[in-house]
Amino acid sequence: MKKYIVLIFLGLLLSSCSRTGLSIIKQDYLTKEYSLHKEKFVPEVLSYEVSEFDIYVYNICEKTNDTIDYTERFCNCPQDFYDKTNNPNMKKVEEVYILNHQNSDLVLYFTTFSHKYIKEGEGFLNDPKHYKDRIVLDQVEYVYIGRLNAIEHWIHFPSAKNEEDIILHFDPDSLPNELCFIEANISTSENRYNNYKPIPLGGVFKDALEYRLSPKYAIDFYKNPNKIRDSKITAKNIQTINIISRKGATEIVFIPEDPTERLYKMASKRIRYKPNFSIIER
Repeated sequence: MKKYIVLIFLGLLLSSCSRTGLSIIKQDYLTKEYSLHKEKFVPEVLSYEVSEFDIYVYNICEKTNDTIDYTERFCNCPQDFYDKTNNPNMKKVEEVYILNHQNSDLVLYFTTFSHKYIKEGEGFLNDPKHYKDRIVLDQVEYVYIGRLNAIEHWIHFPSAKNEEDIILHFDPDSLPNELCFIEANISTSENRYNNYKPIPLGGVFKDALEYRLSPKYAIDFYKNPNKIRDSKITAKNIQTINIISRKGATEIVFIPEDPTERLYKMASKRIRYKPNFSIIER
Protein backbone atom coordinates (compact mmCIF):
# COMPACT_ATOMS: atom_id res chain seq x y z
CA MET A 1 0.00 0.00 0.00
CA LYS A 2 2.87 2.41 0.79
CA LYS A 3 4.25 1.84 -2.69
CA TYR A 4 0.88 2.83 -4.10
CA ILE A 5 0.87 6.04 -2.07
CA VAL A 6 4.36 6.87 -3.40
CA LEU A 7 3.05 6.41 -6.94
CA ILE A 8 0.12 8.72 -6.20
CA PHE A 9 2.44 11.50 -5.10
CA LEU A 10 4.85 10.91 -7.95
CA GLY A 11 1.88 11.43 -10.25
CA LEU A 12 1.04 14.67 -8.44
CA LEU A 13 4.61 15.94 -8.25
CA LEU A 14 6.23 14.74 -11.46
CA SER A 15 5.27 14.91 -15.10
CA SER A 16 6.34 13.57 -18.48
CA CYS A 17 7.86 15.05 -21.62
CA SER A 18 4.84 16.08 -23.68
CA ARG A 19 3.70 19.34 -25.26
CA THR A 20 1.50 21.71 -23.32
CA GLY A 21 -2.22 21.18 -23.83
CA LEU A 22 -3.28 24.84 -24.03
CA SER A 23 -5.09 26.07 -27.13
CA ILE A 24 -6.24 29.56 -28.11
CA ILE A 25 -10.01 29.93 -28.52
CA LYS A 26 -12.46 32.72 -29.30
CA GLN A 27 -14.53 34.47 -26.66
CA ASP A 28 -17.81 33.08 -27.95
CA TYR A 29 -16.65 29.56 -27.00
CA LEU A 30 -18.17 30.19 -23.55
CA THR A 31 -21.57 31.18 -24.91
CA LYS A 32 -21.85 29.60 -28.36
CA GLU A 33 -24.65 27.08 -28.78
CA TYR A 34 -23.65 23.52 -29.67
CA SER A 35 -25.44 20.32 -30.68
CA LEU A 36 -25.46 17.11 -28.65
CA HIS A 37 -27.66 14.12 -29.47
CA LYS A 38 -29.64 16.30 -31.89
CA GLU A 39 -30.42 18.83 -29.14
CA LYS A 40 -29.13 22.37 -28.71
CA PHE A 41 -27.27 23.48 -25.58
CA VAL A 42 -25.13 26.35 -24.35
CA PRO A 43 -22.11 25.72 -22.09
CA GLU A 44 -22.56 25.85 -18.33
CA VAL A 45 -19.94 28.18 -16.90
CA LEU A 46 -18.51 28.59 -13.40
CA SER A 47 -16.24 31.64 -13.15
CA TYR A 48 -13.60 32.28 -10.49
CA GLU A 49 -11.25 35.26 -10.16
CA VAL A 50 -7.60 34.32 -9.62
CA SER A 51 -7.55 36.79 -6.71
CA GLU A 52 -10.17 34.61 -4.97
CA PHE A 53 -7.71 31.71 -4.60
CA ASP A 54 -5.16 31.06 -1.90
CA ILE A 55 -2.16 29.67 -3.78
CA TYR A 56 0.00 27.09 -1.99
CA VAL A 57 3.34 26.11 -3.53
CA TYR A 58 5.51 23.03 -3.03
CA ASN A 59 9.08 23.07 -4.34
CA ILE A 60 11.68 20.36 -4.74
CA CYS A 61 15.34 21.34 -4.91
CA GLU A 62 18.42 19.38 -5.85
CA LYS A 63 21.72 19.90 -4.05
CA THR A 64 24.43 20.25 -6.69
CA ASN A 65 27.45 19.95 -4.43
CA ASP A 66 29.50 16.95 -5.58
CA THR A 67 30.04 15.85 -2.00
CA ILE A 68 26.31 15.26 -1.44
CA ASP A 69 25.26 11.62 -1.32
CA TYR A 70 23.19 10.69 -4.39
CA THR A 71 20.25 9.44 -2.32
CA GLU A 72 20.17 12.63 -0.22
CA ARG A 73 20.43 15.23 -2.97
CA PHE A 74 16.70 16.14 -3.16
CA CYS A 75 15.13 18.39 -0.53
CA ASN A 76 12.44 21.00 0.03
CA CYS A 77 13.54 24.39 -1.30
CA PRO A 78 14.32 27.12 1.24
CA GLN A 79 12.08 30.19 1.17
CA ASP A 80 15.03 32.38 0.14
CA PHE A 81 15.89 30.05 -2.77
CA TYR A 82 16.59 32.85 -5.29
CA ASP A 83 19.13 34.45 -2.95
CA LYS A 84 22.12 32.62 -4.38
CA THR A 85 24.44 34.04 -1.75
CA ASN A 86 22.68 31.71 0.69
CA ASN A 87 21.95 28.85 -1.70
CA PRO A 88 24.76 28.69 -4.27
CA ASN A 89 24.75 24.89 -4.68
CA MET A 90 21.08 24.23 -5.25
CA LYS A 91 18.66 24.01 -8.19
CA LYS A 92 14.87 23.97 -8.22
CA VAL A 93 13.71 20.90 -10.14
CA GLU A 94 9.96 20.81 -9.55
CA GLU A 95 7.17 23.17 -8.54
CA VAL A 96 3.50 22.30 -8.01
CA TYR A 97 0.56 24.41 -6.90
CA ILE A 98 -2.66 24.04 -4.94
CA LEU A 99 -5.24 26.75 -5.62
CA ASN A 100 -7.77 26.78 -2.78
CA HIS A 101 -10.84 28.90 -3.53
CA GLN A 102 -11.61 31.20 -0.60
CA ASN A 103 -15.41 31.21 -1.03
CA SER A 104 -16.11 27.57 -1.89
CA ASP A 105 -14.62 24.09 -1.47
CA LEU A 106 -13.03 24.11 -4.94
CA VAL A 107 -9.38 23.06 -5.21
CA LEU A 108 -7.25 23.13 -8.37
CA TYR A 109 -3.92 21.31 -8.42
CA PHE A 110 -1.35 22.23 -11.10
CA THR A 111 1.75 20.19 -11.96
CA THR A 112 4.57 21.43 -14.18
CA PHE A 113 6.59 19.78 -16.93
CA SER A 114 9.78 18.27 -15.58
CA HIS A 115 11.44 17.98 -19.00
CA LYS A 116 12.33 21.68 -19.04
CA TYR A 117 14.72 21.08 -16.18
CA ILE A 118 16.34 18.22 -18.07
CA LYS A 119 16.71 20.09 -21.38
CA GLU A 120 17.88 23.45 -20.04
CA GLY A 121 21.16 23.64 -18.20
CA GLU A 122 19.86 25.56 -15.18
CA GLY A 123 16.26 24.40 -15.39
CA PHE A 124 13.39 26.73 -16.21
CA LEU A 125 12.31 27.22 -12.58
CA ASN A 126 15.71 28.74 -11.77
CA ASP A 127 15.01 31.85 -13.86
CA PRO A 128 13.65 34.38 -11.32
CA LYS A 129 12.80 37.01 -13.96
CA HIS A 130 10.06 34.84 -15.44
CA TYR A 131 9.22 32.28 -12.75
CA LYS A 132 9.59 33.91 -9.34
CA ASP A 133 6.19 34.37 -7.69
CA ARG A 134 4.21 33.18 -10.68
CA ILE A 135 2.60 30.18 -12.30
CA VAL A 136 3.48 30.06 -15.99
CA LEU A 137 0.67 28.26 -17.80
CA ASP A 138 3.00 27.31 -20.64
CA GLN A 139 4.79 25.00 -18.19
CA VAL A 140 1.68 23.44 -16.60
CA GLU A 141 1.15 19.86 -17.72
CA TYR A 142 -1.79 18.60 -15.67
CA VAL A 143 -4.69 20.10 -13.73
CA TYR A 144 -6.60 18.17 -11.08
CA ILE A 145 -10.03 19.38 -9.90
CA GLY A 146 -10.99 18.50 -6.33
CA ARG A 147 -12.66 19.80 -3.23
CA LEU A 148 -11.51 20.61 0.27
CA ASN A 149 -13.40 19.51 3.39
CA ALA A 150 -12.51 21.98 6.12
CA ILE A 151 -14.25 19.93 8.82
CA GLU A 152 -12.68 16.54 8.07
CA HIS A 153 -9.40 18.12 6.89
CA TRP A 154 -8.94 16.39 3.57
CA ILE A 155 -8.78 17.21 -0.13
CA HIS A 156 -10.56 14.80 -2.45
CA PHE A 157 -9.70 14.29 -6.13
CA PRO A 158 -12.37 12.08 -7.71
CA SER A 159 -11.56 9.99 -10.76
CA ALA A 160 -13.61 10.44 -13.91
CA LYS A 161 -12.48 7.13 -15.40
CA ASN A 162 -13.51 4.56 -12.77
CA GLU A 163 -10.03 4.68 -11.28
CA GLU A 164 -9.36 5.01 -7.59
CA ASP A 165 -9.90 8.45 -6.09
CA ILE A 166 -7.14 10.32 -4.28
CA ILE A 167 -7.73 11.66 -0.77
CA LEU A 168 -5.06 13.75 0.94
CA HIS A 169 -5.40 14.47 4.68
CA PHE A 170 -3.83 17.66 6.00
CA ASP A 171 -2.91 18.91 9.45
CA PRO A 172 -5.57 21.52 10.41
CA ASP A 173 -3.02 23.34 12.57
CA SER A 174 -0.90 24.06 9.49
CA LEU A 175 -3.49 26.45 8.03
CA PRO A 176 -3.60 29.17 6.85
CA ASN A 177 0.13 29.59 6.19
CA GLU A 178 0.69 26.02 4.97
CA LEU A 179 -1.07 22.90 3.79
CA CYS A 180 0.85 20.06 5.39
CA PHE A 181 -0.25 16.61 4.22
CA ILE A 182 0.10 13.92 6.87
CA GLU A 183 -1.91 10.98 5.48
CA ALA A 184 -3.30 9.72 2.18
CA ASN A 185 -5.69 7.03 1.06
CA ILE A 186 -7.78 6.04 -1.93
CA SER A 187 -11.45 5.40 -2.54
CA THR A 188 -13.49 3.80 -5.30
CA SER A 189 -16.36 6.29 -5.50
CA GLU A 190 -17.14 9.85 -4.48
CA ASN A 191 -19.34 8.73 -1.59
CA ARG A 192 -17.05 6.17 0.07
CA TYR A 193 -14.05 7.67 1.80
CA ASN A 194 -13.00 4.91 4.20
CA ASN A 195 -12.32 1.96 1.93
CA TYR A 196 -8.68 1.95 2.98
CA LYS A 197 -7.02 3.06 6.16
CA PRO A 198 -5.06 6.29 5.60
CA ILE A 199 -1.32 5.77 5.28
CA PRO A 200 0.87 8.11 7.40
CA LEU A 201 3.14 10.00 5.02
CA GLY A 202 5.87 10.55 7.58
CA GLY A 203 7.08 7.01 6.98
CA VAL A 204 6.92 7.33 3.20
CA PHE A 205 8.70 10.62 2.45
CA LYS A 206 11.93 11.95 3.96
CA ASP A 207 10.72 15.57 4.08
CA ALA A 208 7.33 16.86 5.14
CA LEU A 209 4.90 17.61 2.30
CA GLU A 210 4.38 21.26 3.21
CA TYR A 211 2.73 23.52 0.64
CA ARG A 212 3.45 27.13 1.56
CA LEU A 213 0.94 29.94 1.13
CA SER A 214 2.35 32.31 -1.50
CA PRO A 215 0.12 35.41 -1.69
CA LYS A 216 2.30 37.17 -4.29
CA TYR A 217 1.81 34.50 -6.93
CA ALA A 218 0.25 35.47 -10.26
CA ILE A 219 -0.65 33.36 -13.33
CA ASP A 220 0.91 34.23 -16.71
CA PHE A 221 0.74 32.83 -20.22
CA TYR A 222 3.33 33.52 -22.93
CA LYS A 223 1.76 31.52 -25.80
CA ASN A 224 5.21 30.27 -26.84
CA PRO A 225 7.13 28.39 -24.12
CA ASN A 226 10.25 28.19 -26.31
CA LYS A 227 10.57 31.98 -26.45
CA ILE A 228 9.77 33.01 -22.90
CA ARG A 229 13.21 34.56 -22.51
CA ASP A 230 12.79 36.57 -25.71
CA SER A 231 12.51 40.24 -24.69
CA LYS A 232 9.88 40.76 -27.41
CA ILE A 233 7.49 38.24 -25.83
CA THR A 234 5.10 39.79 -23.31
CA ALA A 235 3.25 37.64 -20.79
CA LYS A 236 -0.54 37.70 -20.63
CA ASN A 237 -1.71 37.97 -17.04
CA ILE A 238 -4.58 35.58 -16.25
CA GLN A 239 -7.40 37.17 -14.25
CA THR A 240 -10.17 34.56 -14.39
CA ILE A 241 -10.45 30.77 -14.40
CA ASN A 242 -13.62 29.31 -15.87
CA ILE A 243 -14.70 25.71 -15.39
CA ILE A 244 -17.27 24.81 -18.02
CA SER A 245 -19.43 21.89 -19.02
CA ARG A 246 -19.62 21.50 -22.79
CA LYS A 247 -20.77 18.46 -24.75
CA GLY A 248 -20.78 16.43 -21.57
CA ALA A 249 -17.13 17.20 -20.75
CA THR A 250 -15.64 19.34 -17.98
CA GLU A 251 -13.17 21.89 -19.36
CA ILE A 252 -11.01 24.70 -17.99
CA VAL A 253 -10.62 28.06 -19.74
CA PHE A 254 -8.18 30.77 -18.64
CA ILE A 255 -9.11 34.41 -19.34
CA PRO A 256 -6.43 37.15 -19.54
CA GLU A 257 -6.57 40.63 -18.10
CA ASP A 258 -7.73 42.14 -21.39
CA PRO A 259 -11.19 40.60 -22.02
CA THR A 260 -11.04 41.45 -25.73
CA GLU A 261 -8.19 38.99 -26.29
CA ARG A 262 -8.39 35.32 -27.08
CA LEU A 263 -8.96 32.79 -24.31
CA TYR A 264 -6.83 29.75 -23.46
CA LYS A 265 -8.37 26.31 -23.01
CA MET A 266 -6.71 23.37 -21.30
CA ALA A 267 -7.00 20.17 -23.33
CA SER A 268 -9.31 17.58 -21.80
CA LYS A 269 -6.49 15.04 -21.61
CA ARG A 270 -4.62 17.45 -19.30
CA ILE A 271 -7.44 17.44 -16.72
CA ARG A 272 -6.62 14.29 -14.80
CA TYR A 273 -9.04 14.07 -11.88
CA LYS A 274 -12.34 15.91 -11.78
CA PRO A 275 -15.74 15.63 -10.09
CA ASN A 276 -19.03 15.58 -11.91
CA PHE A 277 -19.63 19.16 -13.04
CA SER A 278 -22.96 19.31 -11.19
CA ILE A 279 -21.32 18.99 -7.75
CA ILE A 280 -18.64 21.66 -8.22
CA GLU A 281 -19.57 24.35 -5.73
CA ARG A 282 -20.88 27.59 -7.19
